[in-house]
Amino acid sequence: MIIDFLLGEKDPRCLLLALKTLNRKLEGLKEGGWEEEVLEAVMVYYPITFEPPPGDRRGVSNESLRRELNECLRKVGGVKVCLERCEEEGEDEKVKGLEDLRVVIGSSLPPYASDVRDCLLQCQESFFRDNVKSCVLDIVTDVARRIETEDNEIWRKEFVEGSVRYLKGSVSENPESVNGRSAVEFLASVTKGGGKNAGIVLKGVAEDLLDMCVSDDEKRASAAATGLGLIFAGTKSDLIVSPNPISPYSDAAVLAFNKLTSSNQVAGVIAMMSLFCCPPESVVELNVVEEYSRSIFGKIVEVEAADDFLKASSICLGNILGLEIYSPVTTRMLPQLIERSLNGNCGHSLTAISKACGNSRGVTRVVLPEIFKKVCEGLREAGEGGKDGSRALVELVKEGGKNIVENFGGGEGGEEGVELLSIVKSLCSILPDSDLEEKRVAAGLEAVPNLIEVFKIVVRPNAELLAIVNYFKNIIKEDDALNRKRLNVSLPLFTASLTKLEGGGGDMNVGDWTELNDALVGLVKPLCKISRNLTHCLDVRTAASEGLMRIVKGSTTVQASFLKEVVKEIVETLKSFKDIETLGNDVRLLARIGGAAACKGGAEGEVADEVVRVLCGMCCDCEENDLKVRVVGGEGLGEFIRSEGGGPFWRQRAASIALPEIMESIEAGLEGTEENSSDYQKCFGSIIAAGHFAQSLPVKVVSKGGVSSKSLNVLQCLMAGLVLAEKRKGMGEPWEAGAWEVVINSAMLSFQRLTSAGGEDMAVFEGYYETLLPTLLHFSLRNSYSVDGNVLALDCLKNIAANGTFAKIKKSLILINHRLGLVLGHPRREVRMKAVEVRNIFILLDRKN
Repeated sequence: MIIDFLLGEKDPRCLLLALKTLNRKLEGLKEGGWEEEVLEAVMVYYPITFEPPPGDRRGVSNESLRRELNECLRKVGGVKVCLERCEEEGEDEKVKGLEDLRVVIGSSLPPYASDVRDCLLQCQESFFRDNVKSCVLDIVTDVARRIETEDNEIWRKEFVEGSVRYLKGSVSENPESVNGRSAVEFLASVTKGGGKNAGIVLKGVAEDLLDMCVSDDEKRASAAATGLGLIFAGTKSDLIVSPNPISPYSDAAVLAFNKLTSSNQVAGVIAMMSLFCCPPESVVELNVVEEYSRSIFGKIVEVEAADDFLKASSICLGNILGLEIYSPVTTRMLPQLIERSLNGNCGHSLTAISKACGNSRGVTRVVLPEIFKKVCEGLREAGEGGKDGSRALVELVKEGGKNIVENFGGGEGGEEGVELLSIVKSLCSILPDSDLEEKRVAAGLEAVPNLIEVFKIVVRPNAELLAIVNYFKNIIKEDDALNRKRLNVSLPLFTASLTKLEGGGGDMNVGDWTELNDALVGLVKPLCKISRNLTHCLDVRTAASEGLMRIVKGSTTVQASFLKEVVKEIVETLKSFKDIETLGNDVRLLARIGGAAACKGGAEGEVADEVVRVLCGMCCDCEENDLKVRVVGGEGLGEFIRSEGGGPFWRQRAASIALPEIMESIEAGLEGTEENSSDYQKCFGSIIAAGHFAQSLPVKVVSKGGVSSKSLNVLQCLMAGLVLAEKRKGMGEPWEAGAWEVVINSAMLSFQRLTSAGGEDMAVFEGYYETLLPTLLHFSLRNSYSVDGNVLALDCLKNIAANGTFAKIKKSLILINHRLGLVLGHPRREVRMKAVEVRNIFILLDRKN
């Protein structure tokens, strides 16, 4: 009855329902001659061509229909239907056919071994694009594994042996050709199926490849070694036979690959790595492995220059030392490798030791404490050891994977928080009135950039972080000369350790998480004080404000009422600022706190709203604030809106508060004349703020009207602001010209971002071409403008050519090509090169249309 219902069905919803019902019915049926009847009923719908219309909400998609139909075909042996689709000419059709074939072959092998083999071989030979090749190799691996699992001799003979016979010529005669490389990849995928399949492949091609590995033709020898290494590597996946099928070829392979390695051939090293790294058992004598390991160790420690061969050698050595089967070799060589990795220029040694740690927890437990110990000793002794050790440590953390990260905090059985806290203590071991004092500070500062990376990756909200926070609280209790030096080296690490705070308490129990949050809240006001104190260096003030932001975002006990108190204190001091530097520093801090509160949302969002209003007042209130204050206010709003994190709507919430006031201020300024110098000042900081909002908000938001139906929107204000800036830039005091450059940069950056949007956003933007295109061409040509500004203007034109509609551009094409031709005479080379690129794009666009 279900089959009858399928016949002639055209409604996609009914068809999907019928296919689902049929799949459920087929689930429990045994084979009984009904398969052919079902196949005839469903194959008429293959392939699925249905595409839902735009905005369709019925829930029927091409993918859902295709999934149910493929499941039906799998249950009734519909392999040949998919094979026919794989023979289609189009690449997309081939890929879809191969994807369907992989599903329909299913968990058991249908009686079409030679057909499937021939189809896959034909696809592999005809198409060399990655997507087709990837689909073919995935199916080959799946089929090979099922052959091994089911011990299906029919498929083994037809598929595995047949593939080897067919591809043997390409592999043996010309392994460096495209067909040869493709054939090797196919056979390597076959070997992933298991030991018996691997044995058949190796028996067919290994001896020929080994003979070519010792050929005088280096290109051919390299290709043969690469191919054989790829086949060896395939055997690692699932060996279920003993002895290892590689064993009969191992001695000859060692000799051949050694010859290539001795002539610095990368292929030889990679192939040797594939040969050695074939768990669960070694196919090579231990002394051979150790001899080879020592030879490449000697090469990587002699030369530390960037080199593909040395990089491959270091990876090979790391993989060998990370395997349990070579533990005697590891035990003897690891101390030398650790020592070398701590001696200055040691990139390849670090690569080797990182790879070994990534492969072995046991190696990690040996290496990490040794390097950690050297870091702390070097920092305390104020020597090069701290810098070199920190470099080794950051390399381990980045490349060593989870084995390294999980061993921080004391490792197995260790005390939580001991290790990373000891780095902070070593950095802070500065003794008053000591000859070593300045040296230790200098040495610590050299190591800090590397250690920051380590702390960002490793420290999580746990007892370790709590220990660091409590130690840091003691440092900032007293503001004396000694503690200021300690702050220089420790505060950036403290801030880095808060990187993952926003993710929550993780594995911490409730009591420890509460204790950590309370400790962090206690640091808010001290960090505010440090951030606002100009006697501290810029790096310390920046680190303090960043740490403050992370506490606001991540701590669950920083209440909105507490933040309002902090913000109120800063705002009160803004009203009586002493100089513009102090004002700018406080405004940046206020903006960062407001941005963090906005990202956090909830009750803290009200704090962010208050910050936006304060900053708007600074950049828009022409009665009380001079020009410098407006610039600071505009940049403050930029700092606020650039805050990272939070949901998708907090910026639009800020815009709803700020943009009406900003637009009103800009319009008031644009109404002024050149003679009335006080009017134009009304829009000085407002245009800067508008530019920052335009860089962060959707085009639809910044293209809406302002405070009235007749008012300008953000885009129009920015274009008018550019004209005003160019007009006023040569007037007034010297600093004013620099401030107008800030206005121009803000507008240009927003246009660059908005013109790169494409799609519907670009359609909105195209309504302003009549004003925008001449403006951009003007700024791309001006010699008095900064090089960055010229390039920004040209980038905007490039985006318009790439994303805009030709019909909208066409009317301005003569002007564009003429002006860009003039830019080719610009005195700066960077501008000329960019102009040539953009002009060529417009010329090609004209010819194409």
